[in-house]
Amino acid sequence: MHGHDAAFGAFVAFAPPLEGRVQGPLAGVRVAVKDNIGVAGMPFTAGVPRFTSRRAAQDAAVVRALREAGAAIVGVTRTDAGGLGVLTTDVVNPSDPELAVGGSSGGSAAAVAGGLADAALGTDTGGSVRIPAACCGVFGYKPTHGRLPSEGVWPLACELEDVGIIAAGIDTLSTISLALLGEGTRLSAARMVIGIDRVRLASCEASVRESFERSLARLARAGCELREVRLPSRDAVGLAHAHMVLRAALQVYEAPWQEADEAGLGATVWRSLQAAEALPKGATQEADALRASLVTQWPGLLAEVDAVLMPTLPVPVPRRGEKRLALGGAMLPAAAVLTAETCLANFIGVPAVAIPAGAEAGVQLLGRAGEDAALLSLARSVTAVLGGN
Repeated sequence: MHGHDAAFGAFVAFAPPLEGRVQGPLAGVRVAVKDNIGVAGMPFTAGVPRFTSRRAAQDAAVVRALREAGAAIVGVTRTDAGGLGVLTTDVVNPSDPELAVGGSSGGSAAAVAGGLADAALGTDTGGSVRIPAACCGVFGYKPTHGRLPSEGVWPLACELEDVGIIAAGIDTLSTISLALLGEGTRLSAARMVIGIDRVRLASCEASVRESFERSLARLARAGCELREVRLPSRDAVGLAHAHMVLRAALQVYEAPWQEADEAGLGATVWRSLQAAEALPKGATQEADALRASLVTQWPGLLAEVDAVLMPTLPVPVPRRGEKRLALGGAMLPAAAVLTAETCLANFIGVPAVAIPAGAEAGVQLLGRAGEDAALLSLARSVTAVLGGN
């Protein structure tokens, strides 16, 4: 496996092979782990130069749960520094080396897409599991906020962040996710009712809209009922989400920031902390107020639908090395563009599943808080219609 990874650079380090026979519901499943989730004795750097020599003293809670279920941990995967990125530029996309791998869990997605792991753990603060899953043509799941334990995970923004799972197929994704959640498989509903916001869809790039409409047509032909919903403003949520992430980053890295350790933090984290220092007065309080309001509104928005379906990305998968992307006639930072559709689920704390569908980065389902098993079941049904794995 070490030699195969040379083409992708997905791993920071490989774990020693398991000895002896292992039993459990996940026996034989190979799982890679993002380098901000503790694996005992393995690198635990979060991609930050200051932590290059750091090793995890013990397994994170979610890693322990995987081992107890019989999974084999195959290694630790690369991430954007501190989780503050969406490109993981030193990792190659196995599905197309000309395209970005996505981030910040880019190494995890590449390990799965390249066949080096059946599944991988990542963290998702604004889309960092679903973005690379979409870029690499695999599946990604972000749970309801707080459903999976954060013990042993190096933080970015605890109010928004969750451990998530990336997998090559929907069956593997569901099996691992439900095992970690401690839930059984739900039977799919006889009829799917899915909410669509065409106003928001109109602000995506043309090729994404066209691909999404083709997916909707296939779902409709399969008997799915599509209903119009009005999702919260993309711009308002994106700005508030960014303010919350920057505030949290400044708290996490307060000591090296005060020490002016620019080299130890690296360029990405350093620039983020500079932006955090420059936030307007009251910005994060306004973000908190918007978040509280939308959390309250979300159940009503989903009152008559099973879930909401959205593009995972508002643009096609970017080419490798592109740091600014076109959206709505403007050139914007890649982070702002690639999180534009994904950060809503983090902002309000609801579960989301990214599903590959067509050539334009696929779709994602957003469900009700706490109803993860039902959303995973719906994702299986949608995948069956759209022709995923």
